[in-house]
Amino acid sequence: MFCLFRQSPPKAGRLLLREFVCERISVPWSDPVGPLSQSESQVSNGWSAGRLLLRKFVCERIAVPWSEIQLAHSPRGRPLPYLVLPEAGRLLLRKFVCERIAVPWSEIQLARSPRGKPYLVLPEATTTHTPPLSREAQRWSFNISHQGEYAVLAAEQGLQVGVDVMKTTMPGSSSVSEFFRIMTRQFTEYEWSVIQSSGSERQQLAAFYRHWALKESFIKAIGTGLGFNLQRAEFHLSPQPVTEEQGQHRTMMHLDEEEEDSWRFE
Repeated sequence: MFCLFRQSPPKAGRLLLREFVCERISVPWSDPVGPLSQSESQVSNGWSAGRLLLRKFVCERIAVPWSEIQLAHSPRGRPLPYLVLPEAGRLLLRKFVCERIAVPWSEIQLARSPRGKPYLVLPEATTTHTPPLSREAQRWSFNISHQGEYAVLAAEQGLQVGVDVMKTTMPGSSSVSEFFRIMTRQFTEYEWSVIQSSGSERQQLAAFYRHWALKESFIKAIGTGLGFNLQRAEFHLSPQPVTEEQGQHRTMMHLDEEEEDSWRFE
């Protein structure tokens, strides 16, 4: 004995809507309950129309793939959407590639090396990309760093480049002396003598983070990752203070106890 059930086909409009939600909003087609039905109700009642317009703009004009767009709202109940902060460095890089290397924004393809360093994926030969442009693009090195409210991009043509940004903050769960004890193996005896003789605890932390950012920028430039022994690179800072108006270019690095003059630190 068997029973035969007949199900009426869904309406064409509903199928179009589900196809749009599946392909453009990245909600799996097989998930009809929860996210999918919620998306359908949002689209049908018009609540998400503005959100869809914003995602369309970000996708087409800022060239962030639809499935990677992360939107959030400002605090205190103000419904002002913004791109999630980790995208800031990526947008900086896309802006640079578009304006300086003359690759159209919509054609920019970025990837990361196994060590996480971004690079430009060269498009195949087209009418908009001549061989000289491709050769020029291959010679650019990029690096991005972000922390808190700051994101920074460094780019050089024909040279390896690394960058790091750090916020000078007091240790949250330990004293400065205990924090330094935990980090002892990351610096040489000479570097610790400079850090701990810098003055107040906040001045010592500023010296600590300055040394740390120098080491991070170097290992990011050479692309070795966390496997590099940070004590191999010893930094000798210029006695001149760093200010917002005037950077510092006289920092020197000793690599394996030998002074290196092929690297420039700013």
